[in-house]
This record gives sequence, structure tokens and C-alpha cells, in this order.
Amino acid sequence: EIWYMAYNWTLNSGTRPQALQILKDGIAANPLSFVLNFAYAEALESEGAEKFEAVHDIYKTFLAGLRTDLEQRQEAIANASGETSGSQESTLPDASQASLHAPNGYNAHAADEKNPARKDFAERRREYGVVWIMYMRFARRAEGTKAGRDVFGKARQDKLVPWQVWEAAAMTEYHSTRDSGVATRIYQKGLENYPGE
Repeated sequence: EIWYMAYNWTLNSGTRPQALQILKDGIAANPLSFVLNFAYAEALESEGAEKFEAVHDIYKTFLAGLRTDLEQRQEAIANASGETSGSQESTLPDASQASLHAPNGYNAHAADEKNPARKDFAERRREYGVVWIMYMRFARRAEGTKAGRDVFGKARQDKLVPWQVWEAAAMTEYHSTRDSGVATRIYQKGLENYPGE
């Protein structure tokens, strides 16, 4: 928060290059900060097409850091519960996975409440999805529909991406292209991956 406040103050009373340097330094000190990464990506995007590649780099680096953090948390949950690390299905604490093997009436969110590590993992996984959604929106806004679809294509290959990314992609297709066929196919494929949602 202090880095972001310093950035805003410098942007209003100093020079733009100084303000951007504060954001860069803040990200170096806090690489998993959502506000600093989003602010830096937005600031570079506003400078025009020549900075779009740098914005892609910001999102890729940020996503890689978040993914590493998620993998470490997932491994810690697996080790704590005595599960093998190869059992991806049993270590992903969300409703879509839990409902596959749960008895009727099972509430995955209630189970997460009882296990703070799983609850924290699920929350951070949703946050990870927010970054993918923001990245897809940037790509579509800055470079067009194909670029947005390319980013979603990369997100689809990531097993830690939550169902919300699929919903965002489908709704974006529906509202921006008015093509309900594409949106429907995204929802259908999403249902195959997240049958409990």
C-alpha cells in the first residue's frame, strides 16, 4: 500500500518516469502484490501499443509467481494430510473436485471452513483466476479477439485455473462478439472440467 501511495503521489507531483520506477521497485520488493502489478500493467498499457509486450511480460511473470506459491501450498496440504503429491484431484480443495467423490449433501465450502490451509488455498486459487481474467481482458482490449482467445487457450492448459476463468471467457465471448455458439462451447468444455459447479 505504501508503494502504491508513493506511486500516486509521485504521479501527481513528480514525473511519470519517476512514478513508474516506484512501481517497478515496489514489484521487486513485493512480487505477488496485486495492486502494484495491476497498476504497472495499466500504466504501461496507457502508453500505447509499443508497451504491450511489456504488459504481457508483467502478467506472465506475475502468474508464474502466483503459480509457484499455489503449488507450494498445494504440496503442503498434501503432505499434511498424508496424500501423495501425484494425486492432483484430492489436493484441489474446491467444490468441483470434492463433488466428484462426495456423498449427497456434501458442502466443499463448509469443509474448507474446517481446514484453514484448504480454505486459504481455495481463496488464493480464485485470486489466481482473477489475474488470468485481467490478462485475457487486457489482451482482447489491446490486441483484439484473437489475442484474448490465445490467453484463454493458455489458461485452459493450467490445472490450477479455477472455473471462474472459464465463465469469464464465455461471458466475454457472448457480450463482445454476440456469438452464443462460442460461449456455449466454452461452458460445455468448462462443465467437463468442473462438473460440480
